[in-house]
Amino acid sequence: MDNDNSDEPKVIDAEVVNIGEEAAPATGADTLLNLTSLIQNYLGNIARMKKELSEQRQMLEDSFNNDPKFKELADKAKEANKVKLALKKQILNQPQLAELNEKIKESKAELKEAQEILSSYLQDFAKQTGETQFEDANGEINQIVYIAKLVKISSLEK
Repeated sequence: MDNDNSDEPKVIDAEVVNIGEEAAPATGADTLLNLTSLIQNYLGNIARMKKELSEQRQMLEDSFNNDPKFKELADKAKEANKVKLALKKQILNQPQLAELNEKIKESKAELKEAQEILSSYLQDFAKQTGETQFEDANGEINQIVYIAKLVKISSLEK
């Protein structure tokens, strides 16, 4: 008789056998169809979630607007904001501030362009080296990440 310890589970060797048709390995076309299906499912889920979120926000906003005290304060805040924006516009008409504001806009545009160029360079770097990390001048290691999103072609043409 074996010297079994009843507290330990017994290990039994077994072989998994497929009954019926052999499972065919996934082809590139199958993988692409599955990926396309997943993308379409997520697009549908995201559209549904956005619609639900919009409805929930509207319900919440309606609740606030139906409260007379809140509505009164919101109206006062709106009016105060209009006055504030008019004063801000008046102040920005001063030559020095108008020039500074224009410099800020130009700097923002330059920064955005520089970030887009850096993104392009990082993509080229990753393609050429196969690396997903980049060490900056300070010796810090940075991860190269990509963010993909869909933009309707019709909205690009407008």
